[in-house]
Amino acid sequence: MQTARFEVLSADEVARIHAASLTLLEEVGIKVDYPTARAIFRAAGALVDDNAHVVRLPPELVMRAVAAAPESFALHGLDPIVRYPIGAEQTGPLFAGLGTPTRIVDMDTGQIRAATAADMLEHIILIDGLDHIH
Repeated sequence: MQTARFEVLSADEVARIHAASLTLLEEVGIKVDYPTARAIFRAAGALVDDNAHVVRLPPELVMRAVAAAPESFALHGLDPIVRYPIGAEQTGPLFAGLGTPTRIVDMDTGQIRAATAADMLEHIILIDGLDHIH
C-alpha cells in the first residue's frame, strides 16, 4: 500500500527551492566541526575551510550523493521484530526520534546550552512514552 501524498507546493516551487538549496550549499556551505567528517567531504570533492569549519558542496557532488541514495531502507530496533520500512514498503507516516539533542533550551533558565547526559536520558524517556513516535 502506497502512502498518501500531500502536495503543498507546485512543481515550479519545488524546483525553485531545490535550486536555492544547491546555491546555499555551494556558496554558504554547512558548518562541520568534526575534522574526520571534513576530511571525508574534502575527499568527495567538497571545498573545505578547516579554520572556519565550513564545507561548501558543489551541486554536482550533492546530485551525485542524491543519485547514490537508496530508494528505500528500514529502521531497526534492538528487538529483531522491530522494523520500520521507509520508502516503497512504507504503509503510513512514520515519526521517529532519530537522534539525540546536542543543545537544548534549559527549562529553568530559558537559556540555550549544551545537552547533558541527564538531558539525553529525559529525551529518550519522553520519546519512549509517546505513542506516535516509533
